[in-house]
Amino acid sequence: IAYTVAGNGNTVLSQTPGASDTVTTALSKIILYTDNTEGQSVTVPNLVGLSLTEAIKIALSQGFNIRLLGNSASYPNANDIVYEQSLPPNMLTKRGGVITLRAIESNFED
Repeated sequence: IAYTVAGNGNTVLSQTPGASDTVTTALSKIILYTDNTEGQSVTVPNLVGLSLTEAIKIALSQGFNIRLLGNSASYPNANDIVYEQSLPPNMLTKRGGVITLRAIESNFED
């Protein structure tokens, strides 16, 4: 898993995501804080209705770590559409936080 160091200290004081958070490794980066600043706040985007590919691109560009649930977690494809996200749109949260996405294949039939 990738990581980045934020701050000028020599000792890690905290990290995002936390030790007990679950993420999809290939879509995540740990932020290690070495001073008392825990990073900036970011606004949660509305990812529902977007393709999974586009939702991941947006979430990563805004500094979120991603956890995928459902079939998309094991077999994501270009037809997957996000239908649920764990953090509500427009909420302020810590950069590096985890957003869980659930997607369904757009041509799914009952």
